[in-house]
Amino acid sequence: MAQKGSVEIVCHPDGSVTVTPTGYTGPACEQATKEIEEALGKVTKREKTPAYSIVDKTGAKQQIRR
Repeated sequence: MAQKGSVEIVCHPDGSVTVTPTGYTGPACEQATKEIEEALGKVTKREKTPAYSIVDKTGAKQQIRR
């Protein structure tokens, strides 16, 4: 089931860009921003919010370990 959310894109005066997904849990936030990140170029920093580790309705923890 697709999650409803939004993605905020902020272009800073120094040329850097911040992409912030809101309303997603687990790795769905990375899926929501994947195409944007690929179009912008190299990701220099990624911060995971507490929503990344939220347990889904089946009780399975949605988390990717690298």
